[in-house]
Amino acid sequence: MSIYQKFVKDIATVAASEAIIKLRPILFLPILTAFLSVADYGVYATLLVTVTFLLPFATLGSEYGIIRFLSAEKNNKKISSTIFSVAAFVLVGSLLMGALMFLSANFLANTVFGDPHSSEAIRIAAAWVPLQALLGVFMNFFIMRQRMLTYSIFNISNALFPTGLGVLSLLLGGGLSQLVYFYAIAQVVLVFASLLVFIKSVGVSMPNLRILSPYLKFGTPLVLGTFSGTILNVGDRYIIGLLMGAAYVGVYSVAYTLGTTLLIILKPISTALLAPASKSYDEERHHEVDKYLSYSIRYFLLLAIPAAVGLSVLSDSLTNSLANPQFLEGAFGVTALVAFSTIFFGIYSINSTILYLRKMVHQTVAMLFVAGVSNIALNLILIPKMGLFGAGLSTLICFMGLAIATCILFKRWAKLSFEPLFIIKCSIAALVMGVIVSYLNPAGWVRIMFATGFGAGLYLLMLFGMGAFRKNEIRVARGLLRKVTRL
Repeated sequence: MSIYQKFVKDIATVAASEAIIKLRPILFLPILTAFLSVADYGVYATLLVTVTFLLPFATLGSEYGIIRFLSAEKNNKKISSTIFSVAAFVLVGSLLMGALMFLSANFLANTVFGDPHSSEAIRIAAAWVPLQALLGVFMNFFIMRQRMLTYSIFNISNALFPTGLGVLSLLLGGGLSQLVYFYAIAQVVLVFASLLVFIKSVGVSMPNLRILSPYLKFGTPLVLGTFSGTILNVGDRYIIGLLMGAAYVGVYSVAYTLGTTLLIILKPISTALLAPASKSYDEERHHEVDKYLSYSIRYFLLLAIPAAVGLSVLSDSLTNSLANPQFLEGAFGVTALVAFSTIFFGIYSINSTILYLRKMVHQTVAMLFVAGVSNIALNLILIPKMGLFGAGLSTLICFMGLAIATCILFKRWAKLSFEPLFIIKCSIAALVMGVIVSYLNPAGWVRIMFATGFGAGLYLLMLFGMGAFRKNEIRVARGLLRKVTRL
């Protein structure tokens, strides 16, 4: 199997799992918004982003080195010893960070959460920190070994099982605190399951914290970068909570969730990219690295451009189908802004892989720090004047700046092909599709699904008519379709 075929197969495997994961709003959001008040849903959304915010400080970036340093490693004993060492370090750090969250629950409830009654839920959610940190270590092992099917199974389970168990608690008469508690129980199950799969693969070894020096040296600078990236992605919700209250966080979170649906496209590509690119780079096959990066940009834009247009024209219909009308108030245009922001974030994310390979982590940190600070400043300026639309606009400006910066700076280290003619063809086809789908103005899930399928088929047909696809792409696509039809 060629590197192209293996890469496309891995992307397709992770993409299938991401497609299932993106059913989560369809499955759970109507129940969450029906059984939780707007303010409680805002607290739940803020809990999720708070744990994401704390994780890098809990791990000090030690898990980032797993893919970068072990992708070319063939000795199972060394792999086992290294990852158990990382897991032990992560466990201690995440327990400390969870304890900090637990002890500061009252302060968080009265400030960033904007709801004094949320302290109990915050204390329970403190357990999420060590559980999510440990699961992340073992998930990185599956990526490093390019076991994308195993990774995808745990990825789906991590997305659906905790939320599903939490929703079950609501259906049984529980409230926000019960939702958070059941969410933690599901995470415990997933951590133990991933540990068993890991042990079966490479065995058990005693942790040796002395071998973590290169991992901490590589990963610790990325903590500031991850912190800045988190602020860039979720800082707007904290500011909305402070300036407008928890209810508006709930409204914005629904619109933001719809807009970031494009991450269903980016995550499979970035996940499948890191391990083979690291292996090729370490073995000095730099032409393969250039191919991986160019393939990634091409396929991301192929799918992201029409997805952003489709989400923009269907945003109101989707929100009405997923939540009650309260979640549309003040959210005009936010989904479209966030969707197009995600395109620029994807370009930045793929381009920055070259810095990851070259271990030039400080440059990544600097760019994310500038973007994160800029996002906070823009939110403080735009939200009082423009409301939730201002938060979406600040996200678009900052992500666009990141994408432009990487395109200018990184061309000296990699031969990336953006194929302007291909992008123009994708844009023309997407705009035509968007106009037609907008004219259909679907309401209800059946019509929305029909309009989405019709739009996707029309988009691909126009691209095919314009000769946008290469012969090898058509050949591989046919092979994948044949495998799917046999299932």
